[in-house]
Amino acid sequence: MPKKNPEDHSDRTQQYKLKIQRQLIDRLTRLGRDCGYASGNAFAADALDQYAELLAELIREQNAAHEALRRRQVEEVVQKVKGGTR
Repeated sequence: MPKKNPEDHSDRTQQYKLKIQRQLIDRLTRLGRDCGYASGNAFAADALDQYAELLAELIREQNAAHEALRRRQVEEVVQKVKGGTR
């Protein structure tokens, strides 16, 4: 069985990255054009900004829900402890 050349793996990885980058640029350009943006870069910047805002809002909501659940659980434990000591 022939040994694998690390340079071959590196070259393939680099080619794969370039292919993905080209595909991403093409996709952003097409989507940007479809949405009325002047360029793929303008679309990408706006899309990333909107995604970041949405993600931040979802994280805040998740944290608030988690905190509310934690408070309810603490209250339940306190009530059980109070009820068990009487």
